[in-house]
Amino acid sequence: MTKRSHYSGRLHLEKDGVPFLVAGRIDLLEAVDLKGSISQAAKAVGMSYKGAWDAIDAMNNQADEALVQRATGGQRGGGTQLTEYGRRVVALVRAIEEEHQQALALLNERVGARAGGPQAFAEYRRLLQRFSLQTSARNHWVGSVCAVRADRVHAAIEIALDDKLSIIAHISTDSAKRLGITPGSDIAALVKAVAVQIALPEQVPVTQPNRLVGSISRLSQEGEQSELIVDLPGGRTVTAVLRDGEAATLRVGRKVVACFDPRAVLLARLPGA
Repeated sequence: MTKRSHYSGRLHLEKDGVPFLVAGRIDLLEAVDLKGSISQAAKAVGMSYKGAWDAIDAMNNQADEALVQRATGGQRGGGTQLTEYGRRVVALVRAIEEEHQQALALLNERVGARAGGPQAFAEYRRLLQRFSLQTSARNHWVGSVCAVRADRVHAAIEIALDDKLSIIAHISTDSAKRLGITPGSDIAALVKAVAVQIALPEQVPVTQPNRLVGSISRLSQEGEQSELIVDLPGGRTVTAVLRDGEAATLRVGRKVVACFDPRAVLLARLPGA
C-alpha cells in the first residue's frame, strides 16, 4: 500500500507526523492585516500584547523576507501591516488548510494553481518548516551559510541573514562537521538576550564582528532588568536584556548598536534540512 501524506489540524499543521507550522501564528497575521494594530490583533486572537510581538519578531527573524512591517503616516497616523510577502504566506497556508484532507497530489495541484506552481509551494513549505524550530533563546534567526573558515580545532561560520546583514559564529570544527555545515546550507543562529550588549554607534568599531545597527522600538522594565528590542534593516529584530541601570540613558527611537561575541552564537540545523 502506498503511504499517503496526511495534514492534520487547522492551526498546527503536521506532515507525516512532523511539525509543519507553529499554532496560532497565521491567525495572528490575519488579525494584523485586518486590524492594522498589534494590540487589537492580539486581543482578537486571545494573545497578550507582548506575546504577539514576540511571535511576530520570531517570524520576521526566521523568514527570508519580513512578514509584518510598521507603517508610518497616513490618515490613521501609522500602525502595523502585513507585507505583500506576508499576505502570500497567509494565503498559501489557508489554501493548505482547505485541502489538508485531500491527497498530497491534489494539494500540490491546487496550491500550485493559487501560488505560482509547484516551485512556489516548495518555497513556502521551506519557509513554514522554519517556524517549527522553537528554542528558549530570544534571538533566533535563519540564514544561509556564505563562508566557512576552519582549522583543525576552530571554525568561523559566516551566515547571511539577507543581502545586507550577516553574522559570525565561532564553533569547533568537529561541531561544524557534525552539523554538516557547508556554504549554501540553511542554518538557525541562536543568541540569548543576556549575551547581547547595547552601545551607541560611535562606541563600537565598524570592524567588530556581529555589530548590528538599528533603532530601539520597545523598552520595558521587568524587575531589576530591562528588555530592549532593536529593529534592524529588513524587518528583523534583536532582543537584549540589560541589568538595572544599563538602560537609563536609552529611549525608544534612539539609534544603537547591538553586538555579541561570535562564541555566543549557537547553531542548529533546521528540521528536515
